[in-house]
Amino acid sequence: MLLKAASDTAENTAVFLQKLILSPYTDMGRLNSGGVRLLTFHAAKGLEFPVVIIAGAEEGITPLDRQDSNLEEERRLFYVAMTRAKEELQIVHCKKRRLYGTEKEMKPSPFLAEFSPGYSKQIQPNIPKRNKKDEGQLNLF
Repeated sequence: MLLKAASDTAENTAVFLQKLILSPYTDMGRLNSGGVRLLTFHAAKGLEFPVVIIAGAEEGITPLDRQDSNLEEERRLFYVAMTRAKEELQIVHCKKRRLYGTEKEMKPSPFLAEFSPGYSKQIQPNIPKRNKKDEGQLNLF
């Protein structure tokens, strides 16, 4: 990818360097590296990925629970994030979340209720509860 960018601007080194500096990927090879990328909804604009996982699709997080938040803008950004998926989209939310040291019951994002029936499948994994004594520090090795 770096070679292609260089060949596209071969006659103008300044343009090449400017493209390199302004690129959201300082390491242009990362675009095709096959790794996991963590992006904000804003940073995902214009990009596509085979699989997109949207985590934290809970009321108060998506949409954000703030006085100055714009619900329509948040809905639009959620849609943008969803449409970045070429093959598979997974939207994840939890029942409980620890926020600021307090465990809180969570509700799914109201945006999830806007999906047309038949376009989504809910999966509720059966995760066994851990014993409190098992919650100590994990061994590094």
